[in-house]
Amino acid sequence: MFEFEIGGNEIPPEASEGISLIPNNRSLLALGLTAEPADTPELVYGLKTVDDVFKRFQPSVEVKFTAADESTTTEVLKFANLGDFQAVTLAKNSDFLGRMSVNREEYKKIEVQLKTDKTLQKVLGDTKAKAEMLVLLRALHAELQLTITQDQVAE
Repeated sequence: MFEFEIGGNEIPPEASEGISLIPNNRSLLALGLTAEPADTPELVYGLKTVDDVFKRFQPSVEVKFTAADESTTTEVLKFANLGDFQAVTLAKNSDFLGRMSVNREEYKKIEVQLKTDKTLQKVLGDTKAKAEMLVLLRALHAELQLTITQDQVAE
């Protein structure tokens, strides 16, 4: 099974290598999870897991977002576990980031369409056809804006 040479030592492969847990007799020093620093350090005992730390301190941060049209939105993001720092979870917990995520997905679909649609590539390659397409798209945009405005008035 194993091939040995002169002077070699057998090192059997480990069946299960993993990360060992920190023993309970250790201390964990956690930095503040808030925007404002604490006046004095706080000693807290009995927190055994990261989830316990999140439950105890309930970290949150107020974030100011700026949209493409220069409008600003302020939201408070709250964190209940380490997974809340992932981009997907941040987008789910924030209205602004959720809208940006939807826009991003739509732009990706348009990009794929532009790269794969041969007819559209021909139109974009022809200057006259491209100008006509822009006129059509602007008219469609104006019509959609008018429809949205009428729907808002109807409500």
